[in-house]
Amino acid sequence: MNHGESFNSDDNKLGSHKRRQSRKQKQFEYMMGLWYGDELAPMEIEKSHKKPKTIQDVANFTVRKALKDPQMQMMQNLRQKWVQIVGANFENKSAPQKLEFNILYIEADPITCFQMNAIVQKQILENVQKFFSEKVKQVRVVPKGRN
Repeated sequence: MNHGESFNSDDNKLGSHKRRQSRKQKQFEYMMGLWYGDELAPMEIEKSHKKPKTIQDVANFTVRKALKDPQMQMMQNLRQKWVQIVGANFENKSAPQKLEFNILYIEADPITCFQMNAIVQKQILENVQKFFSEKVKQVRVVPKGRN
């Protein structure tokens, strides 16, 4: 307990998770107490609080926002055409990881990473550019677990 705070038994009940109030919130509650009185003020203060958003609402908003993102849409399209871009030999051994600053990062196991960098990296870039115009300027194949 800090200096100047009084002990209130209601604050220490199990399950009570109160956030520390801002000065503005304390002033608001004080004024509501003066206006409505001790009996009605708590109900009026409770009415003024915003209802918390459910996890489902937050998740739906986040997913909708992500799906509208052009980069996210491009990555989804890349995954759908992955066989045509890298070929059947590398389809299950590699995956597009992210697109950052017009560089497509492809994740693969170390042996496949070496093979892709040595043999087919230019071909992959050409295929990606064929499907997705000039948005991708470079392809980097990186070992799994690294970005």
